[in-house]
Amino acid sequence: MISVLILEVDASGMEFIVNRSPGKILSASVPTFEASTRYGHMDVVVQNTGTIPSEYHVQVISLSLIAI
Repeated sequence: MISVLILEVDASGMEFIVNRSPGKILSASVPTFEASTRYGHMDVVVQNTGTIPSEYHVQVISLSLIAI
């Protein structure tokens, strides 16, 4: 069974970030959600491995990469 996940973000809540710092994804999980639903979420834990304080934004490009 395949479900489509659409993420919507309000543009007023977005910021342009100039500095970059490397990071490492420690864990990622997708809680169970109904097939064919329009909304879902993913829980991701990211660790900053660089020296610059940073915020990280994770984007899912292909759901085929997520093993359930």
